[in-house]
Amino acid sequence: MKGKLLLVSVGLAAMLTGCNSENDIGIASGDGHMTSFRIELPGKQTRAQSDVYTPTRYVMEIFQGTTASGIPLQRKEQASCTFNVSLTYGNTYTCLFWADNGTPDNVANDEYEAADLKAVKIKADASPSNPAYGGMIQVEAGVSTPEAYSVTLKHAVAKVEYIQTKPLTAGNNTLKVVFPKTFRLNVADFSTTEIESTATTHTFENINKVETETTIATGYIIAPSDAADVQNLTVALNSEPTKTISNVPLQRNYKTSIKGAFSDLYEAGMTCSLTEEWDSPENEKELISLWDGTTTSQPTDYKADTPGEVMITSASELAWLAEQSNSTNRQEFADYTFTMTTDINLLGFAWPQIGVGGQGFKGVFDGKGHVIHGLNLQTTGTQSCAGLFYCVDEGGIVKNLTVRGTVNVEYNGSSGCYAGGVAGKTKKAIIENCHNACDIFGSGTSFWLGGIVGHATNTTFENCSNSGNIQVDGTAFVCLGGITGTANNSSGQVIADNVNEGSIIARSSFHWVKAGGIIGDITTTGADVTLSGNENRGDIKSESSTSQDVGEVDAGGIIGYITTAMESSGKILVNNNGNTGTVVNGNDGNYAGGIIGQARGDANCEFTLTANNIQDGIPSDCVIGYNILYDGTITVDGNPIEEYFPYPKPQE
Repeated sequence: MKGKLLLVSVGLAAMLTGCNSENDIGIASGDGHMTSFRIELPGKQTRAQSDVYTPTRYVMEIFQGTTASGIPLQRKEQASCTFNVSLTYGNTYTCLFWADNGTPDNVANDEYEAADLKAVKIKADASPSNPAYGGMIQVEAGVSTPEAYSVTLKHAVAKVEYIQTKPLTAGNNTLKVVFPKTFRLNVADFSTTEIESTATTHTFENINKVETETTIATGYIIAPSDAADVQNLTVALNSEPTKTISNVPLQRNYKTSIKGAFSDLYEAGMTCSLTEEWDSPENEKELISLWDGTTTSQPTDYKADTPGEVMITSASELAWLAEQSNSTNRQEFADYTFTMTTDINLLGFAWPQIGVGGQGFKGVFDGKGHVIHGLNLQTTGTQSCAGLFYCVDEGGIVKNLTVRGTVNVEYNGSSGCYAGGVAGKTKKAIIENCHNACDIFGSGTSFWLGGIVGHATNTTFENCSNSGNIQVDGTAFVCLGGITGTANNSSGQVIADNVNEGSIIARSSFHWVKAGGIIGDITTTGADVTLSGNENRGDIKSESSTSQDVGEVDAGGIIGYITTAMESSGKILVNNNGNTGTVVNGNDGNYAGGIIGQARGDANCEFTLTANNIQDGIPSDCVIGYNILYDGTITVDGNPIEEYFPYPKPQE
């Protein structure tokens, strides 16, 4: 086939709603013939109304081979988002794409200099008023699947909006903003390179009169992708004195909001906010604080031995909290309330954990809706707990917090490892409105891992969620849950209105493996427990490489395994929960339950399940995977269960 040409049409579906949804359009492939497909032109509405537009310039560069190196074999600029090109049959090509509001082959009208897609920059003195998009695909001409010829573009720039907090009483205003750094963008991997000693100036003219809390200008800037670049900007409205806005975070695909009084006619400070990914809810946030991995600083309003509210205003102050509660200082902070005032990025530095010393953290930690990014926990050996908090102990409360990052635990001890995004373990604590976006991985012996908490004793969970993936390959006990790996309750807890969206995979060479969308394993001892309004949307799987016995390996949409201690009394109420995920028990002879993997009803205990919904999940016909009755009672929607087997019992 050498030398044979394949004429293909490569289409771009520029993604104006972020980078999650895709618009892959199929093609009918031929052997060296014309190939074409339909595409959906950009112009979809996003959460940011000012981003609603259709690009007017599309650029394509084709490189032979698996990297975009050297000079492109072909380059095209055009107004259409479908490219017709000739490729040599069997060759591999790397294709770069760019879309913006420029004019094809007319540099004078362009805001972005895109003559080289490996080094795109903002044109000198230009103030981009619309976003730009980029993307890359690799194809083997005539061999790749039809879907390979479709690409969904991503945001290539950061968005910056300027919000005036006081009225502007005059019209025809001009705002000038100077960024001290300028970057080039490589569309192949969205990496950036700083252009030394070069500033970028944006000028916004014809700003009209406005009322309070009004966006007076919106611009776009090339910025790094991996982490926010922090710059000190200068701004000036008309001929008024220049103002400096310090520590402004800028990151590709993120929106930075600068809010304050740009006019000297009003006295007000400037604050910044960074909103994650344009397709996420645009919650107001203050300036993000970055950690250097070592610095700690005591909060200004902290008073030793005088409990009260303490503001956590920076990453170094959060690190101070961990330092003071370590195994040396052993502070427990009972009766203190620590309140975050800013988002924090730990930037992947090793995190020392809060609540290591003493009995753990006993105060209140209120995230106030803020996010802690870049949590990095890598443990080995016999370290028993891992989380933002090592332990939250009696009276401790953690609330209104989101955690993002990675938790990776390698454990070879015998007692077990507890790990979660928020805390490794809790005791007589309250966890509410906390959200984990950390992926959590374990390898070694025994593990109890949860998206929020690994091991919870007498702990209440309300309005929490997990979107991280949880996976363990163990050699002993393994219990995994989207909210908590295991829960032991003896004083009447509520576990309500929690959601899991992450996938959970529990594997072990041992015979005890439990996985649940909300809880992996729960044991009650002489108290009532309520699980209500919880929902699992993730896929759940448990399996053992050695056990084939019924009841040893369990998987449930809400609970993997639930039991009471022998001779304990109490009621377990499981109502109004739902599963829409796929729940799989990987061992032959075992069953998966849409709500509970295995329910063990011991003497004096009442299990009551009411109004739980599994019809949109898998399985959709089995509420409980397996029942064991030791003189206790299990009732599902008013129907008593009187024998072992799944419920409802499969039809023979």
